[in-house]
Amino acid sequence: MISTELKNKINDSLMRVMAYASEKDYADYSKFDALNSPFLELVLGWNPLLRLIALQTVNQVPLNLRKLFGVQKSRNPKGIANFIKALCNLYTILPQAEVKKEIESLTQWLQDHRSDKNGGFKGACWGYNFAWQNPGFYAPKFFPNAIVTAFCAEAFLTAYQTLQKKEYLEIAVSASQYLLEELPVLEEDEDKKCIGYVHALLKLKVVNINAVVGGFLAKLSQVTGEKGYLKEASRLINWTVSVKTGYHAWYYTHPPTAL
Repeated sequence: MISTELKNKINDSLMRVMAYASEKDYADYSKFDALNSPFLELVLGWNPLLRLIALQTVNQVPLNLRKLFGVQKSRNPKGIANFIKALCNLYTILPQAEVKKEIESLTQWLQDHRSDKNGGFKGACWGYNFAWQNPGFYAPKFFPNAIVTAFCAEAFLTAYQTLQKKEYLEIAVSASQYLLEELPVLEEDEDKKCIGYVHALLKLKVVNINAVVGGFLAKLSQVTGEKGYLKEASRLINWTVSVKTGYHAWYYTHPPTAL
């Protein structure tokens, strides 16, 4: 059992973190946001190698170069999704009007920043608040991907379970359409399936996205009763398990030499 004193300390810490985040408008720098610099985007944005060098330089140098290059703090949809889930957990313990208002405000922000509203994608989807380059592909600002979409979709699912607003469940179901129909299938058989990170023609198999999307689909199945989601979740998780190492760990990609 947790003592009352420890519980009070945990609650106090949580409330201070949430108050700080709200005061900062849930905005900050991100790990790979260097190309939010108008200067770097203009000078280096045309070349994949230069984009990669710019991102890693700003990320790795132990000084904050973002102010120098004019990078502004901004909201990351994936981060907002995590705050929504935290606020929903808080609301179940502390059902106050101000907590509910914050959940509704952040879910509305996610709705306003859906990538499919302007990109012509099937289903609700989201991307990072910055353009980024990795060795496998380039993604423009807010270009949707599996990981951000899964986090945001799960946030709407959690918000539905907490506030019972039907529109939140509809958005989570819509996001499943993007995850299951828009992303490329890189490998599959009757029992296993591996999907791609982004809506693009690439063969890079990123391991963690299959586990994260599988987890979301399993939860969606539990809420909706739709067994098709559970079947797809099982296939994604089965593939993830199949590519673990002999010491029960995973590389970021499969095979690990892909990057």
